[in-house]
This record gives sequence, structure tokens and C-alpha cells, in this order.
Amino acid sequence: MVRSCSGMISMLAFFYAISKMNLSVVTSLSFTAPLFTAVLAYFLFKEKLGKNRLIGLIMGFVGVLIVVRPGFEGFNPLSLIVIFSAVFWAISGIVIKTLLKTEKPIVITFYMTIFMTIFSAPVAFSYWGNPSSEDMMWVFGIAVTSNILQYTLAKSLSLVDITFTLPFDFSRLIYTSVIAYFAFGEVLDIPAAIGAVIIILSAIFTAYKESRTRKYEAELARKQAVNVV
Repeated sequence: MVRSCSGMISMLAFFYAISKMNLSVVTSLSFTAPLFTAVLAYFLFKEKLGKNRLIGLIMGFVGVLIVVRPGFEGFNPLSLIVIFSAVFWAISGIVIKTLLKTEKPIVITFYMTIFMTIFSAPVAFSYWGNPSSEDMMWVFGIAVTSNILQYTLAKSLSLVDITFTLPFDFSRLIYTSVIAYFAFGEVLDIPAAIGAVIIILSAIFTAYKESRTRKYEAELARKQAVNVV
């Protein structure tokens, strides 16, 4: 229920932001989710927030400031909605990782769909209108792709650590920018592009350093085990 509720809040905020902002900018800001994941993991699971993670968080925060540009002419208050969405997406990721200790990815996806339908029904009915056949085609497309996303996300997290998956997730910006350009004529401005690159590099840096640390700890544990034997 927590996973479904946090996912619904995140998606509602994300969809609203997409309807009001440049799609590439929204995608860039959504990359703050891994940064929030690191902070939440520290407070909820007492995971270590070492030097490398702090550097990554600071880099990501700088990237967010460049994209959002608070206090400058290019600042869009709706950017805060995207960051709000990213916080709840980070919560969803942590809950998924927790559920994977006892549940299979397909089970998590199934219950997410059921509970999100129940939770979002009051909101949907308050704005309900009879959809056209074309609307239904697009809605069906969203349903299919969203469920594929949720299952493959849960499946990947069941196989590897969250930090290992981050660099692959950042390819979304490339796909989104290309599609937004050809479908809507949207162009990512230079400050937003620079900020997006910094956000991506911050998470890649964190993931890389985390991977090196885990390899070192695993090798150290192996050597200690050999010495004990």
C-alpha cells in the first residue's frame, strides 16, 4: 500500500508537470530521485552516507540549481513539482527493494496495479469524461508501457543493487529529448542541458564509487574467510 500510494503521488505530480513544462526539463529534474534515495536510505536503513555519496549529492544539487535557476528569469516554480515527484519516486524505489526480500517482481507489480487503481479512483471520477477511441488507444499504451516499466524495474532491483542500475536509467534523457524534439518540437536549452549533464554525472560518479567500494569489501571478506580457514 505504501509503494502504491507513493507511486501514485509521484506519477500525478509528474504528469501534471509534463502538461505544463518542457518534457526534457522534466526528465532532467526527475534524475534527482537517486539523490533522494541515498538520503532516505541513510535515515530509514542507516546506510552509510560516505564521502563519495556526499560528493555525488552535492554535484546533483548543483545540477538541480542550474536546471531550476531559482531567483533568475528562467526559474519556473513548477520545477518544484517535479522535485516533489522525485522524492516520492525515491520512496517507491526503497519500498520495492524492501518488498523484494519476500516477494517476486510480478507480485509487487500486480498489487501495485490493484492498489493504485483503488487509490486513484476518486481523483479519476472527479475529472471523468468519456474518452474517445483515440484517447483509449493512448491510455492503453500508457498502461502497457507503465506495467512493463514497473516489472522490469522490480526485476532489475531483485538482481542488483539500486546504485548499479542508475547509470542505465539516465539513458531516458536521450530518448526523451529525441522524441520530444520530433514529436513536439521541444529543444533543451543550454543551462538545462548543462544541469542535466551534471545531475547524470553525479549519479554515475556515486554508482561507480559505490561499486568499487562493494568490490573491495567483498574481496576483503573473502581474504578474511580464507585466513580463518
